[in-house]
Amino acid sequence: MVIQHNLQAMNSNRQLGITTSNSAKSQEKLSSGYKINRAADDAAGLSISEKMRKQVRGLDRATDNSYDGISLVQIADGAMAEVHDMLHRVNELSIQAANGTMSESDRWDCQREIEKIKDEIDAIHDRTKFNEIPVLQGRTIVSDGVEIRPARMETVTVTEKVWRKIKVPKKEIQVSGGDLPEWFMNGVDQESLNAGVMKSTYQAGNGNTYVSTYIDLAGFDASKVSDLDGKGFYATCCAGCRARYSIKFSADSDTNSSTMSGNNRIYTVGIQGAATPGELMDRIRKATKGSSQLGNPNNHYTWFEKDGTKLIIYDSSGNGVNKASETGLFGLGVATEVVTGEEEKDVLVNETHQEEVRKDAEYAKIKTLLHNNIDIHAGTDADMLNKIFIELPYISTDALNMEDINVAAPGGAEESIRRMDYAIAYVSAERSRMGAYQNRLEHTVNNLANVVENTQAAESRIRDTEIAEEMVRLSVHNILANAGQSVLAQANQSTNGVTALLQG
Repeated sequence: MVIQHNLQAMNSNRQLGITTSNSAKSQEKLSSGYKINRAADDAAGLSISEKMRKQVRGLDRATDNSYDGISLVQIADGAMAEVHDMLHRVNELSIQAANGTMSESDRWDCQREIEKIKDEIDAIHDRTKFNEIPVLQGRTIVSDGVEIRPARMETVTVTEKVWRKIKVPKKEIQVSGGDLPEWFMNGVDQESLNAGVMKSTYQAGNGNTYVSTYIDLAGFDASKVSDLDGKGFYATCCAGCRARYSIKFSADSDTNSSTMSGNNRIYTVGIQGAATPGELMDRIRKATKGSSQLGNPNNHYTWFEKDGTKLIIYDSSGNGVNKASETGLFGLGVATEVVTGEEEKDVLVNETHQEEVRKDAEYAKIKTLLHNNIDIHAGTDADMLNKIFIELPYISTDALNMEDINVAAPGGAEESIRRMDYAIAYVSAERSRMGAYQNRLEHTVNNLANVVENTQAAESRIRDTEIAEEMVRLSVHNILANAGQSVLAQANQSTNGVTALLQG
């Protein structure tokens, strides 16, 4: 028995301290309602939660922004509704003044009322505002338009481009020619390094016949790459050009290069990693590309094309050269373009039709107007996808072409009636546009509410305390604390035996 160290009491005290700490954390979570009260509670969860809180609060503000936009649009619509009523009254007065039973003084009475209506339209233009922002001054007048003429219907020819399926001749190049392989037993012929010309049979050019030959590469695979190192073949351009193109393979590289030998060009084709005839042909065609085409050396008439496992080499010049009976490097041949049937292709064609249009612009004295926008920020990010641009209407007697209306003047009433057609249609179009903005903003609000609700639910699962679960944990901690206190008390009594021994 020892008295310097009471290990039982120390152990009981340590466990009681842990239980007390856990109990305090549970009480904190229950009293605050949050299971994350500090970063140490859940470091990753805190980061995710704060990001979601930023989004939720930003979206709440975006919702308020959208509601402000709706309020602005409704103010504009309400003001234009009053303008509509006034325009209908002007139209009514103009029709009244156009009647032959009206005296001149009667027409002046109509005109005086119209003048007051014009004054009120401009007053509404000036004083209709939302948060000190004018809502009916969305555009700036910069120049005058055309003279006033009666509207008329006119038949015009309209041309538009449309896609149509049309049948076209299906053509292909049919080739007869030579062969080479036995895996290119020949190297690059030495004549190509000098001024030689590949000997092939030339056919009289008629636009459809080409000098040609081919190499069948059906036996090529990855095992042949090393065999081709340093080997190759050559082709030529037409008899008039007489240029030679030598193809030399390099098995240790996958890059291409070219050099000149006199007037002739030598292409080094990197074939490292090629494994199929198609890959080998692609390497050859890429190495011999011209400025914009594959397999067209230096934009001359020589072409390299793929046809299954065959590399077709032909001269497309169509020159009327003399036919020569000569033998090429690996045979001679002819490529002929033949029609093998028909095929459908989508082609963009011009189609015209007659259409009746109303020539409004020729009678409405419209001014050139520049739109001003107000943007509603309806998202949490700074990019333009989060902005809804509202093109504000411009309503004034100037824009409505009403400034010089005078129903008391000869012919003025009829002119006023014509102008009212335009003015009423103009305001109707602006009100429709504002209505479309309001509908869009209401849809935006509905979507924002959905995003906020579901984001808030996700954040709650991370951050909020589940009260029932935490109460269970607190009860367990309390029971353990009581037990720990009892055990600690008993451990502290364990040294009583030492006292009894000393007394004895």
